[in-house]
Amino acid sequence: MASEIYAVGGSAADRASIQAALAAQPEISVQLFESSTAFLAQAATLAAGIAVLNVGGDTTATLTALRSAAHLSPLVIVPSGNITAALQAMKQGAVDFVEKPFTATHLADVVATILAWADDGDATTRAEAAETAMSRLSEREKIVLKGLLEDKPAKAITTALQISPRTLEIYRASILSSLGVISLADALRIAFPGKLFA
Repeated sequence: MASEIYAVGGSAADRASIQAALAAQPEISVQLFESSTAFLAQAATLAAGIAVLNVGGDTTATLTALRSAAHLSPLVIVPSGNITAALQAMKQGAVDFVEKPFTATHLADVVATILAWADDGDATTRAEAAETAMSRLSEREKIVLKGLLEDKPAKAITTALQISPRTLEIYRASILSSLGVISLADALRIAFPGKLFA
């Protein structure tokens, strides 16, 4: 099992919080990189693992560079509630995201899930499950979900679909219920591998 974690960029406190959150996990080693530049300079020679990237000015370039490093799975840390940043990161190749501030348990759970995907080829199963979940949504629900995840104003969505704000809220609740999630962040984890943005 790949158990190397690379905490990249952000402040020293950001990297330390990632290291502290994962310190109690058996068989996980955390290496800290002050910048994406320092990390990318060594990426080709690093062992397989997860690159935990703090969203910042160089995130796009880092994710682009990591496309050629298949042995490293990018996980991004985004500000709480910033679904747009998470969506952009996933479009650029991130395998998942964690909202900051995060609990040690949540980060450890996400890391364990990514390691399991890498260990047993579970990415295909994840994609199939996401596609099945997305198939439960009507075409209009998919349009609403895409608009919400792209952070479009409610007025733009209601105008485009010719629905009332109340109907939009009903759609939102129905979408979350159909996907079995409680937040748009969780919906994104299904929508992206479920090919909503394909």
